[in-house]
Amino acid sequence: MSRAFLVLAILVALSTAYGQQTGSIVGTVADPTGAIVTKARVSLTNTQTGDIRSTTSNAEGFFVFTGTVAGDYTVKVESRGFRGAEQTGIHVGPGDRRDLNVTLAVATNDATVTVVAASSIVVESGDLSSTLYENNIKKLALQGRDVTELLKTLPGFNVNTSYNGVQNKPGYDTQITSIASAVGRGVTANGAPDRAGGADLISDGAHVLDPGCNCNANQTINADMVSEVKVTTSAYGADSTTGPVVVSAVGKSGSSAFHGSAYLHFRDHSMNSNDWIYKHQTPAQERPNDRYWYPGGQIGGPVPFTHKKLVFFTGYEYYNQSFPEQSSGGLLKALVPTLSERAGHFDPTLADNAALCSAIAGWVAGQYRCQPITSIDTANGYVGGIKNSDVSAYIAPGAQALMKMIPAPNHTPTSAADYNWVKPLINTNNGYMFHAKTDYNLSDSTKLYVSFNQQHELYGSPVQRWWIPADSIDTPGGPATSATSRTISGNFVKVFTPTITNEFIAGLSYLYDPITFSNSKAVDRKALNYPYASPNTSSIMPSIMNSWWTNDMGIPMMMDTGRGSYFERKWQPSIDDNFTVVLKTHTLKFGVSWMQSANRGTNVGQSDGPNGTAAYGPVWDYNGPGGSQITSAYNPVLDFMLDLPSNFSYLPVTLSDMKGSGWGFYGQDQWKATKRLTINFGLRLSHDLPWEDASGKYGASAWTRAWYDADLGKGVSLPGMRWHANDSSVPLAGRSLDAIFFAPRFGVALDLYGNGKTVFRGGFGTYYYRDGLGGSSGTSMAQGGTQCSLRTPTFLSQVDAGTNVACANTLGGLTSGSAVDPNDHVEPHTYTYNFTVSQQLIGKSILELTYSGSQSSDLINNLTDVNKIPIGAFLKPDPNPESADYGKRFAIDKITGTVLQDYRPLTHYTSMNLIRHGAWANYNALQASWLKQQGALTFNVNYTLSKTLGTSGTADPINIENDYGLLGQDRTHAFNVSWAYELGNRFQNNKLKAAVLNGWMISGIDTLQSGAPLQQSFSMNLGFQGSNALSTYNTINSTYYLGTPDYTLMPNLVCNPAAGLSGGAYINAKCFNAPATPQFDGNGVLTALGGQGQYHMPYLRGPAYFTNDLSLSRTLKISEHQNV
Repeated sequence: MSRAFLVLAILVALSTAYGQQTGSIVGTVADPTGAIVTKARVSLTNTQTGDIRSTTSNAEGFFVFTGTVAGDYTVKVESRGFRGAEQTGIHVGPGDRRDLNVTLAVATNDATVTVVAASSIVVESGDLSSTLYENNIKKLALQGRDVTELLKTLPGFNVNTSYNGVQNKPGYDTQITSIASAVGRGVTANGAPDRAGGADLISDGAHVLDPGCNCNANQTINADMVSEVKVTTSAYGADSTTGPVVVSAVGKSGSSAFHGSAYLHFRDHSMNSNDWIYKHQTPAQERPNDRYWYPGGQIGGPVPFTHKKLVFFTGYEYYNQSFPEQSSGGLLKALVPTLSERAGHFDPTLADNAALCSAIAGWVAGQYRCQPITSIDTANGYVGGIKNSDVSAYIAPGAQALMKMIPAPNHTPTSAADYNWVKPLINTNNGYMFHAKTDYNLSDSTKLYVSFNQQHELYGSPVQRWWIPADSIDTPGGPATSATSRTISGNFVKVFTPTITNEFIAGLSYLYDPITFSNSKAVDRKALNYPYASPNTSSIMPSIMNSWWTNDMGIPMMMDTGRGSYFERKWQPSIDDNFTVVLKTHTLKFGVSWMQSANRGTNVGQSDGPNGTAAYGPVWDYNGPGGSQITSAYNPVLDFMLDLPSNFSYLPVTLSDMKGSGWGFYGQDQWKATKRLTINFGLRLSHDLPWEDASGKYGASAWTRAWYDADLGKGVSLPGMRWHANDSSVPLAGRSLDAIFFAPRFGVALDLYGNGKTVFRGGFGTYYYRDGLGGSSGTSMAQGGTQCSLRTPTFLSQVDAGTNVACANTLGGLTSGSAVDPNDHVEPHTYTYNFTVSQQLIGKSILELTYSGSQSSDLINNLTDVNKIPIGAFLKPDPNPESADYGKRFAIDKITGTVLQDYRPLTHYTSMNLIRHGAWANYNALQASWLKQQGALTFNVNYTLSKTLGTSGTADPINIENDYGLLGQDRTHAFNVSWAYELGNRFQNNKLKAAVLNGWMISGIDTLQSGAPLQQSFSMNLGFQGSNALSTYNTINSTYYLGTPDYTLMPNLVCNPAAGLSGGAYINAKCFNAPATPQFDGNGVLTALGGQGQYHMPYLRGPAYFTNDLSLSRTLKISEHQNV
């Protein structure tokens, strides 16, 4: 891959390159009477690099500079017979269009009139956007190094809080630096559907958002290596490839003078207090030894011998971090075999066994864990006459090897803390970030910009990937993700004439993300003397788990030990070409774009990986005398010691190699209708290809009901399923998209008084975007392996020999299916609209009032499983004519297994997840902001009142209309304040005051937002369940009440559960009761359905989210050019 990047870099240097998004500066030149001035010479100077571009005003007095790199500029206008005019302090960001109305005075001398830009409002655009400038980024307190953390300070953004929205912490931990981003993960912008594809993150023009999930990122946007971040959320031009939410980061550039710096950001545990959670554990835990060290340096300037035509910038930062592991909260707790049990002594009166038995739940202790052992079942047969519960002579060889990976107890359990092992889990993530950028002024009409970023890290994966179940222990061997990220981008601008410009852009983002073990011997079968070879697809020790997922059983969770076979490689190249022609006051743009997303990686199961997973739970073992149950087999720890799992499963590693791409074509006219009015209208055409099998061998699976019905009776193993390898008429993606999607866009900006201080602007636009990998059924290749279920009892030695094992995927040899709908030819799109009033106030502060709205359609349908049983099905006899039970009625508690399967619409599948579009969402908001970004005091105060609605969840798994309501990301109120105050060097005459007070700065970020909607974030029925004393069959769930197990049973509301709250409650529990009771006959057969409450309750908000960050810093001036 390094070689591929080298080749691309050479091509960039020799021809054209892809770079940061650019903006434009337009203007009209007039004399004091208002008459236009033609053929005026206009020069544009980049104040940082000294780069100069020139043009002339046309017959309408109009001039344009397109393809203008983000930065600060000076515009100078000269014409014979007039005094020159110069405007300084003009800032251009990605996608900005700055409007200048230049008036030339009649010449009386050769002096040039210089004016500092009076307005800080971008007046030539209907965009709804916000910008974080370098000066603001420097001042504000960052918890980590990812600048997208600051998106939470902008209007229209809200923080996605963790643990189903109810914790006062962001779901994306900004304290830890890693290859990641808050975009699509930690924040929601203007109600954008979560991970649906309508958001993009761009770094110097390269698309770095993870294309697989439409979340996270392939690169960290480092706060010390970025000059600004612009966020556009609504209604912009047809030249924008992605959207509607686009976050564009512009990396730092070099200048015409040398400059450099070295820095160190750090946080260390020595300055921390101990967390409450650690002090109140049993036993109490010490303060975590966490640290966050970020040393770095930068240098930039002109390249020697290039006459300052070529300038460069490089930045490097190392990160060294130790921190409490995130998913577990930094603390692992589990119940592991006692020291006595490890030695084979299961006498419940032994001290450590007795302490454990007094701590765990009574039913577990009485029925499974704490009974004397008098007989056992072994791989060699039944053994009776066990004395004193001593099985030390029968410990199996597999258990001896597996026990080497399980830690010994370190805590005496109690009923309040029923675990005997606890460990503060400190994780690490160490790596570096590198950024380099060159700006080459080949001539006044030819510019080249190239940017390169590289990042590498070793991020610990001590327990398992992505999430951690309760009762987990860490995996030996030091597993860690060893990730490498690279992006290269650039921009080639060619000005052919003052009215014709071409901008060619192309780029690539890349991420390689494998998991490695620092000490593979710690999990190696041979090294640990594990005696069994099955499965032979891995040399790693099997995972172990508690099949009942309860810690009282004594077998801890050590899953996902096969993750060393996991890797992902993501590749996202893109090309754009923009051609601009100026006709009178029309700026016409035409362009073409192409972008491909590729995702290649291994499928490695967490609970059924290539090394196998042995699950332990109570075993129903009837190998006792006369076929009696051996009761000791109910003890999972004893079963573990005897190599007697309740289940064993594995799936070999398979490779998924997917790609998707899209072409775009657009035409756009940005028309300066008058000096005060600008109108932008355009049309974008998209031709997209969905995710498909990049190998061309297999293809994604597709399914239709018509195919299913046709295949029944033919002995087809997967009825209704087709893919390219077995039917060449099926596309490699399983489906095709419409040839063209049409996306009109319109924007208008009115400078009310012509001074850029009062502006009305707004617009609308349609944006199509491709699905993430969730929109594909994946690659339909032969798995080469299986998930096996055991005929109990089955020992590991029998698994090894392949005896007493049934390798069927699910119930009765049936399987679940996942496929796309081949008749689904659409892709998601969002229609956005906004109207904004901007008013410049004192100190160049800006007050903005905005209405913003959007409607999203053709999102991926949340009701994927089309094999759900409808309400009332169990009122009828068994409906499957192929079943021996056809026409029979069953007691409600007997409708399980094959009988339950008979009631499914597709009896040959346990589930059929049909991936198709048809969901929708909408967003409406009022936003107010007051922003000041210049001077000693800077601030951004904003408030958003919003509502986000859409289809989500599966409370009603058949009728999607019943699933329309609030979305989990809805936050009614969001209030943000970010501010900074600099004293500077204001004390000049008093040396004592200067020494004490000069150079200090204080800044802060305060966020307050409404709590998450509890129904949508936590549970639609708020965990409603129980028993009903009025019924013999009294279980309260959907099976008993609705005659189907697939719906969510909703409670009845008797009052508003959001009213009458007290004592810190968020729900009034008195407002709920059970629906009408179902009726059963004397045999337990359902004869009348029970009731069903309403799906959507009054708005129930969880705890509000509030954060406050405060920082105090000081800059000391050492010399004219040196600061500390």
